[in-house]
Amino acid sequence: MIRRGFATSESFSPCRILVLHKLTRYEFERRRHRATSPRDLRELLAARGSSFDGLYHRYNVHRKSLREITDFLSERRIKTRIMQIPNVSEEDVQWADALLSAGGDGNMLFSASKIRNSEKPLIGINTDPEWSQGQLCVRRRQDSSITNDLDMIFSGYFRWKFRQRIHVTLSGSNSTDLASHQSVLPLLSLNEVFMGECDPFRTSYFEVSIDGSVRHKQKSSGMVACTGSGSSAWAYNISRVTEDQVKSVVALAGLKDVSAQKAKEICDDYNRSLLYDASDLRMAYAIRDCIAKGIFAVEQQRGFANRMSIKSRCFDANLVIDGNWSWTFNNGSVADLKINDADALRTIELID
Repeated sequence: MIRRGFATSESFSPCRILVLHKLTRYEFERRRHRATSPRDLRELLAARGSSFDGLYHRYNVHRKSLREITDFLSERRIKTRIMQIPNVSEEDVQWADALLSAGGDGNMLFSASKIRNSEKPLIGINTDPEWSQGQLCVRRRQDSSITNDLDMIFSGYFRWKFRQRIHVTLSGSNSTDLASHQSVLPLLSLNEVFMGECDPFRTSYFEVSIDGSVRHKQKSSGMVACTGSGSSAWAYNISRVTEDQVKSVVALAGLKDVSAQKAKEICDDYNRSLLYDASDLRMAYAIRDCIAKGIFAVEQQRGFANRMSIKSRCFDANLVIDGNWSWTFNNGSVADLKINDADALRTIELID
């Protein structure tokens, strides 16, 4: 059984590490416009409001960080394979004792999708912290460097952090991406699962069961189920309140007007309550722009669940994992969501 949350490491001495690094925007644009000269590409980007020099600078920052990582591993005599995500095979993942994501949160999500259990560690190194949040990566202090952080990891100054992931089973005659009428999706969700119509202007229609309850009908602009890791991402921004909203509610309640400082405190307290630990075995759910009238009235538009079952009544919808991978989710399709402890992602957090 996995020890959830933090567990002190005895040692970390991998012989083989697979380094998965991101495709920068500069590289993407160069590949997209292979036949375009640098001068013409500069003009093309400027017409879009983007800076060629800015993208090239960020590319160089990332490449410098990547060299620091590979030089460190080379000095430690650790065998490495350095690849970008689209080129990674199952054989590459099996070859490695551990994976290292060199990029930001997006690259971390892609890297996590290659690991199916809690045994193989994933180290997230943010290669450009001035430009990328890196919430899922090893936290880099202002006075720290990649080399220092890696040295701490290999010296044992870290804890294992097990990040829970959502396991999705999709079934039904309209799950047209499936080889059979029921299939466990090949990816685990580290952040969130979204279900909704592809066109944002079309209403999503579902029948939802929370922890075995009778299905209730709901119409909305889609539904998100997240993990503790994802509670600070999309789901947070769906449910958070602003200071203006706090002031408006207080005024409508006929209460004494609150000061700007008090409104901020209420706002911050509520928004913090939306966050929870990545090791928690519960999912949080949030219904976007829920229609709250008649037979579609929903008592609770957000909450926690141990398991969920969502039946689609949509016309042209997708089920999307971590904002990157999607499956058809139309009328009659059923998605069953749960968290299995054995599916947790083994990551690292430094000990200060």
